[in-house]
Amino acid sequence: MGVRTQVQAAGGWRLAATLDLDTIRTAAALERLAPEWAALWSRAEARLPFNHPGWLLAWWGTLGGGALRVFTARADGRLVGLLPMFIYPDGGLSRLLPLGISVSDAFDILAEPGWSRQVAVALAHRIAADPDGWDQCEWHEVPVGSVLRDVAAVATLQSMSPVLDMDRFAALPARSGPQRRLARARRAAVRAGLALDQPDLGAMEALFALHSAQWQARGEPGVLDAAPVQRFHRQAAQALARTDTLRLQRLCDGTRTVAVLYGFQARGRAYAYLSGIDPAYGQLGLGTVLIGAAIDRARADGARELDFLRGTEPYKYAWGAVDRPQLRLDVSADQPRQGRLRVLPGGSGGTPVPSHAGWKGGIT
Repeated sequence: MGVRTQVQAAGGWRLAATLDLDTIRTAAALERLAPEWAALWSRAEARLPFNHPGWLLAWWGTLGGGALRVFTARADGRLVGLLPMFIYPDGGLSRLLPLGISVSDAFDILAEPGWSRQVAVALAHRIAADPDGWDQCEWHEVPVGSVLRDVAAVATLQSMSPVLDMDRFAALPARSGPQRRLARARRAAVRAGLALDQPDLGAMEALFALHSAQWQARGEPGVLDAAPVQRFHRQAAQALARTDTLRLQRLCDGTRTVAVLYGFQARGRAYAYLSGIDPAYGQLGLGTVLIGAAIDRARADGARELDFLRGTEPYKYAWGAVDRPQLRLDVSADQPRQGRLRVLPGGSGGTPVPSHAGWKGGIT
């Protein structure tokens, strides 16, 4: 369907290009879109590991449910925008939610450079004007700078995502707190006979076991215990490894893995997602060693920031990370009120997310 979109500029409203909008409703159609989706992801401005097709196709195939609603925008046949969502039946309410919700720490529209606002306006109006089986549309964990906030009816502060400026960290004197803690943890690891290596995808199996052992030591189940969750992360890690987006750090005692950090890197930013550390080594600060290794790798690859992702655990601020807000956005089922945003304080943004959500735990 061709749609003439309008974008608000400083001098009023101007006409933008005609966009052809479509809605993908089947897994087979989504799989067929994957090559174009991946190509768009490689060009996009808001390129996150969590909107990569490898991550979200793996999620839909292992943890997803409900009805697919993946919204696309094309210009002259070229895919220029994508908003991946699904309908989640929640009692008597049908909620239109982001694909990957609960395991993804951020969500944003995927758009061709220069097209983000046009695509956001067009898709938001399409969604709001034609509810198509949903009662409530929610975008969760949206970065505060996303164009999506300009087309939402209401925004609620949902979480903080502490981010470390790695150049600023590298410039800290050796006697500063973060640098001293890193040097001390590295010395302790060497004294214990531990060494970093270059992990392969087999490190994911060690991650599952170590993360579960950490949580079992606390008398709680870990978020990686369930077999479907493990299948999801195996598939997603394999897909992200093929695009050089996956980042794994591993510490070994001889041939035995004792600590793993699971993260990503995309568009000049590294991400520390989840770790597993052998409880027997819990006093050595191995999480600090892993983060230090991730910083070294990220800087060597040209990244400028390390995103610790959602959650306000104290260890993130000990590195010098600074909060960046993330929002829950709601689109009303009539017409989005572009530019008329109410930011409501605190909380988790209202109604809970579907299953498989869980506190990932700190990297310490």
